[in-house]
Amino acid sequence: MLKNSFNLKHDWFLFMSKLCFFTSLFIFTILIKNTFANLSVNNLDSFITNNCKNNDDNDREWLLHKVGAVKNCANSKAYSRIITEEKSLINIIEKFKKICPNIHKEHIIFENILEYYRGKAVENQINFLLSELERISEFRSPQYEISQIKKHLSSRFYKNKINPLTGKEKYLEDLLKKGLQNSEKRRKSCTTVNNLKPPLVSEQDRNNYKTRDQGSSGWCFAYTAADLLSFHIGKDISARDIANSYYKGSTISGIKELFGTKRSSHREGLINVAVQRALEHGLCLEEQLPSSDFEFTADKNFSDTLNSLEQLKIDLSGSTLLDKQNFCTEEFYKDFSELFPSFSKQDLISIITKSSNNVSLMENLIEKQCTPRNNVWLNKLEITSTKCLSDSSCKNMLDLVDQELSNENIIGLGYNATILETINVEGRLENMHASSIVGRKFNEFTGSCEYLIRNSQGTGCTQSPFFQCKQGHIYIPEEYLIKAMFEIDYIKKK
Repeated sequence: MLKNSFNLKHDWFLFMSKLCFFTSLFIFTILIKNTFANLSVNNLDSFITNNCKNNDDNDREWLLHKVGAVKNCANSKAYSRIITEEKSLINIIEKFKKICPNIHKEHIIFENILEYYRGKAVENQINFLLSELERISEFRSPQYEISQIKKHLSSRFYKNKINPLTGKEKYLEDLLKKGLQNSEKRRKSCTTVNNLKPPLVSEQDRNNYKTRDQGSSGWCFAYTAADLLSFHIGKDISARDIANSYYKGSTISGIKELFGTKRSSHREGLINVAVQRALEHGLCLEEQLPSSDFEFTADKNFSDTLNSLEQLKIDLSGSTLLDKQNFCTEEFYKDFSELFPSFSKQDLISIITKSSNNVSLMENLIEKQCTPRNNVWLNKLEITSTKCLSDSSCKNMLDLVDQELSNENIIGLGYNATILETINVEGRLENMHASSIVGRKFNEFTGSCEYLIRNSQGTGCTQSPFFQCKQGHIYIPEEYLIKAMFEIDYIKKK
């Protein structure tokens, strides 16, 4: 009996020991698994979100945005400075240490992850540059690309890997020779042209470019159309009125507005259609209806203020006259007068009362501000539009650009705006943007023919790190422009 009792206790003790051992092993395994899952290449975003909660949301969002940009650069061919500049990665690492201060062991892992992404990016950039050599040689010498490849090959991130240039000395020499010959041919036809003239530049100083600023609006097509019309008419045309005329005549926009979309919220449009509708509707001057007030757009957010004005009609529907008068405070009227400078408070209240909805409010305000309109140009000007979808057809389209530039004209351009941030563009119909081509020159240093692009995003040049820029006007080499462009539009006199 005692023996059986002893055996039973022994078995029970053995069972509990094994249970404790396997339970501990299981918990240990889970802990190890979670440790690697929380901070790894695959779960970097979730780690930041879950472990950096007690910090400033803006810092965390900034870090998540930068980490996302690094991953995107590493996983694509994008030739971006964020992944190749040491300073950019140092800033990201310092931000991580700041907002996640209590997890010191993860700091090293984070740095290793960024280095992993940087290594991938360097390898992708080498492959991208290799794939560009022959294409670039059709325009100029690919000396820059070859030097960049060699630079990346010598970096510590590409150590002990195969050198793709080995045994290709003759091939590279032939490409350099071919590129120099093509560049020399292009030099003869790429004469210097700058067609900027008042009102696109100052009357007193032609070097003072009067760059437009579309602010946060998505009306790049309207600002480009306004530039084309202003160039031919000799007076600054309101881009905001062109956008309104475009959407007023658009069936699609009308349907959207029936379902509550505000006129100021539209974001897309075609340059040639915008020019035609503006001519048919009659032109409104910039001095009548401002749309490029730099201080206003930077300080108050141009698009949001227009949106607030449309919301005003919705909010005051059914309100009494006294309610409307009380709503129109000095601060509100100050913002409003920036948009519609000739209106009194009483004019505003009167139009709010008479307008049936937020869309009619915007149209009534603009029509009153733009009276009288200029209708004489409809029978004097015509707009031509051409599109391309391949490098070869876009190269032919640049011949038309050269012809119009030589005829002292400027050209509207539809293109992928990614070209302003990286020299590699994948998909010409992505990230669509509109600007004007206003000039051309041959760059003696690079051997490229470059086109002067007049952007509508203010006088800054931070968006174009790869190209020469002045007051929001960017010189883009043709070998890159051809990969990004998909449309040109230009006005001629009938």
